[in-house]
Amino acid sequence: MTELWDGGRQGEDFIGLLHVGLDDGWKTYWRVPGEAGIPPQIDVKGDNVASFRVDFPLPQRIVDGSGEAIGYHHEVAFIIYVKAKDAAKPVGVDVSAFYGVCKDICRPAKFAVSATLGVEQTHAVDVATWQAQIPKTDQFANDPDVVDGYLILKMMKPVDDIFVEGPEQLYFRKPEFNGTTARLKIDGLKTGEKLMGVDLRLTATVGGLALEQKVMLA
Repeated sequence: MTELWDGGRQGEDFIGLLHVGLDDGWKTYWRVPGEAGIPPQIDVKGDNVASFRVDFPLPQRIVDGSGEAIGYHHEVAFIIYVKAKDAAKPVGVDVSAFYGVCKDICRPAKFAVSATLGVEQTHAVDVATWQAQIPKTDQFANDPDVVDGYLILKMMKPVDDIFVEGPEQLYFRKPEFNGTTARLKIDGLKTGEKLMGVDLRLTATVGGLALEQKVMLA
């Protein structure tokens, strides 16, 4: 079941939680879905909507019969922050989403709803719970390089897992750790390709914490 929850207001932001509940054995996807899958596409419109952004909670790496996926089991709430053109007026929103849900096979799903944020604030207490799962900016890796089809990272602290966002045609697999070095095989990379000047967005789990940083391949 998918619902839009009213998360209340924080400063200038009106907050909605796009909550996706999943039955046992089902999954949905993160921004990078893994080997295959459908990354969530979320859009917000409204006469009093100036801008919006969506924060994604830390995902899990899911390895099953369909391959390696990055996403969520059980439930997830994507946090939508809306800035109003006129903060003194109600913020009516038309929220639409396109995403994938999978068990043995994957099915595209659509969701659309019209609502007003910051009025009932029915789920304001849930906002802190999901905000705690949003990666915080920090430095945990340096000296990125591409060698023989692998992304090489030098780790500044012990890391449990790393998820990499880069060029759309590439997928960075589960890291292999050797001391302070992490190696991630790159699917879709051409032979000899170095990706010089490419920006990468790294998301990591470090002792249960969610961290994020950007690096550039020199």
